[in-house]
Amino acid sequence: MGLVLKHFEQSKSGSWQYRRRVPKDVSEVITKREFKRKLGDSRKEALAAYPQLQAQVEREIEAAKRRLAGAAAASGPGATEREAYAEALRRRADLITKGATEEALELAADALADSFPQDGYEPLGAPPVARHTVNLLRLGPERYRPPEPTLGDALRLYLKEHLKVDSAETDSRVVGLARRVVEAAIAAIGRDLLLTAITREDARAVRDHMLDRVKASPLPWQRIAA
Repeated sequence: MGLVLKHFEQSKSGSWQYRRRVPKDVSEVITKREFKRKLGDSRKEALAAYPQLQAQVEREIEAAKRRLAGAAAASGPGATEREAYAEALRRRADLITKGATEEALELAADALADSFPQDGYEPLGAPPVARHTVNLLRLGPERYRPPEPTLGDALRLYLKEHLKVDSAETDSRVVGLARRVVEAAIAAIGRDLLLTAITREDARAVRDHMLDRVKASPLPWQRIAA
């Protein structure tokens, strides 16, 4: 018996096709019901085309999962304003990709804003992603610019771009150290400041905080000597 390939079948016309239902957990992003494409008229031709298409579909599914994970993270309690803005920008782009006109974007903004209590033209109590989405749909990214980056934003970018935090090869100890350093800085300052707002006094506060932590937790050789 030969190798049985998933999502590989012969159509009624006799040709071979790839057919696979879109997983439910990504159906919010991949809105079609299934992946379906002709692979070839002969089995040999179809088998040759199968690996490339299978890999392409897997990449699309993984991208959709990352998209949903990013959306969940941007709506979470630990998300920054820039992360919420980036998610709102993706939502606007999704609507445009689906063919939304300027009028349709305005209507979508009004519908989202109307789902919250109103104070004049502004929705009250809207979470950051919803608030940024409304403003981006109404004004566009040219007129509604992203928030200034904070220390927390800088940490997230460093972890993603430099340390490759999502890679299995990344040393978790290095990631942990980077997190602890920035979290200590935020604790010393008292809040997650904008990068452009950090002053010399803030830097001194961070330095003193770090020195106090070293004194409170001596190095192993210092404990032995004592």
